[in-house]
Amino acid sequence: MKFLEEKDFEKWNEFVLKNKNGNIFSTTDWYLSWNEDFKILVNFNNENEIEYGLIFKTQKKYFWNIISRPPFTLYNFPLILTKEKFKNEYDKNNFYKKIYLEILNQIHNYDFSDLNINSELNDTLPFTWYGYDFYPAYTYIIDEINWKDNISTMQKRKIKKGTKEIEENNFLIKTIDNLNSGFDINSLIDFIYINNDFFKLPDKEKLNYWLNYFLKNGKLKIFLILDSNNKIISSTINLYDNTSMYYIIGCIDKSFRKSNINSYLFELMIDDAINKKLIFNFEGSVLPGVEKYFRSFGGKLMKFYRIIRVKNVFLKTLLYLNQKSKQNSYLKKENEFF
Repeated sequence: MKFLEEKDFEKWNEFVLKNKNGNIFSTTDWYLSWNEDFKILVNFNNENEIEYGLIFKTQKKYFWNIISRPPFTLYNFPLILTKEKFKNEYDKNNFYKKIYLEILNQIHNYDFSDLNINSELNDTLPFTWYGYDFYPAYTYIIDEINWKDNISTMQKRKIKKGTKEIEENNFLIKTIDNLNSGFDINSLIDFIYINNDFFKLPDKEKLNYWLNYFLKNGKLKIFLILDSNNKIISSTINLYDNTSMYYIIGCIDKSFRKSNINSYLFELMIDDAINKKLIFNFEGSVLPGVEKYFRSFGGKLMKFYRIIRVKNVFLKTLLYLNQKSKQNSYLKKENEFF
């Protein structure tokens, strides 16, 4: 295996697009949009085509070398696109195991690794052998044109109430999908920072750059609910690739948190994705209230794993305490919404 040179980055993006497990989070665009340092570890086949590889963010934190994920990154796992013909499942399993072990051997010297795994075979043993800890993760997806038949009765009521609230308050719906809309992106960023309690946000300058990067490339769509004075009441940010629309982050004015207008907004977003023949991906959450809310739209459960390896015992203790603290904080804040 070798690290890809910058002049060959487009080869990687083409490989990602051809891969059935490929997505926008595995492209160079995703890392460039955050101004992050990254590496692409690849192996070429005999025809000089990329057969498998991994793109990842490298970072120096204090005196540790770590592999971490840029903000909002749902997936970052090894991608494999092989022309191998397998005689049986045993040969296929061996082939994939060998690849995973080869990739893990290449990144073995990092003090900290944070990846997601959506294995072709759901084969987690190679990662276990290399000392990775596993955390279950999930997302819900909607990909059927008749998706509304699967919405829970409770959520149908919420959508109906949300529609009525919007009509009674004369709220406006606005969508932004390019840089020529005349909308002040900084006002949206300020709104997110004032009303966000759940997500760890990047700094404002970084978020601004990311939003402008994908608006310029036509891969991002913002949904807004505005009052009669054009003040933002609720917002969602969604990202597109050639197969899916990903719900990245949403915020609602704190004084409207008990309202149902977000249910109406989600219906609007999902319809937009389905009409474009895209899969709508909720991007998941392990928080009970958020999971229940996402599930109520009737999507299909998609499971994967967050896998973390920490070589340093002190760093591992810090990570555990930090995760516990964040989890307790989030669970308390959930009561304001659900």
